[in-house]
Amino acid sequence: MKFSTCMGLVIILLSVMILSACGGDAGDEDSGPIFSISGTVTLNGKPLPGVTIALGGASSATTTTDANGNYTFTGLENWAYTVTPSLAGYTFSPSSIPILIIVASSKGNNFTATADASPTYSISGTVSGTNTVPVTMTLTGDSNRSTTTDNEGNYRFPNLVNGSYTVTPSLDGYTFTPASISLTVNNADITGQDLKSYDLSKTQ
Repeated sequence: MKFSTCMGLVIILLSVMILSACGGDAGDEDSGPIFSISGTVTLNGKPLPGVTIALGGASSATTTTDANGNYTFTGLENWAYTVTPSLAGYTFSPSSIPILIIVASSKGNNFTATADASPTYSISGTVSGTNTVPVTMTLTGDSNRSTTTDNEGNYRFPNLVNGSYTVTPSLDGYTFTPASISLTVNNADITGQDLKSYDLSKTQ
């Protein structure tokens, strides 16, 4: 917004306040605050209820969006305000909205919510006995992928959501104990999923 426009709005606001203080509109002398701020919060184009909306500025208050995603603050005077949404697990665009009330209610102060990404975890361990030969490690279950052990036999599957998984090693000419590992990721990294390999050529 240009400086001249901002100054114009401030001048209008001050004029309204001076007129009110001087009884410029006798018909509304005892009417008190009559304006409101309202808007809607949506998620993927649908109303999002239960969002806390905080009002700051000339007045402080909170409310929550209703079943249709709507919110309203009433009984407001001419002045500057800010509305800010919050709900655990969500971010909002914009993060807040500055509002200047000048002899009229302010409508259409809308927010778009985005669900936060789910936290992720990892599964890791070591395969021993392969003499630095890379072992293919296959992950199946709620995510399917593969990796190989490093020069020290370590492996790691990152960026996993909560769920059930199975880790299975494979390398030509080797057998492994255990043959596979089944486990459940539940809000924490899983480490120490170790396996031992045996060279089949040495057992013949």
